[in-house]
Amino acid sequence: MRNHGSATTEPKSYEAKMIEGAITTDFVLSAEIVVITLNVVSEALKPSPTLCYRLREDATGGGLDHA
Repeated sequence: MRNHGSATTEPKSYEAKMIEGAITTDFVLSAEIVVITLNVVSEALKPSPTLCYRLREDATGGGLDHA
């Protein structure tokens, strides 16, 4: 049992607050992981200018050796 200021906290109440805090922290960390993952995936799927140029050349026949 911990004493916070002048009020004594009941063990079950203290435990419930600690669990609630842990769940909130876990939720926030999970949300951060999702945001970071989505950012990495979106950057990986973003076509580069070089790739776009090469795909356009291939589609139009430009840049290919047609003997």
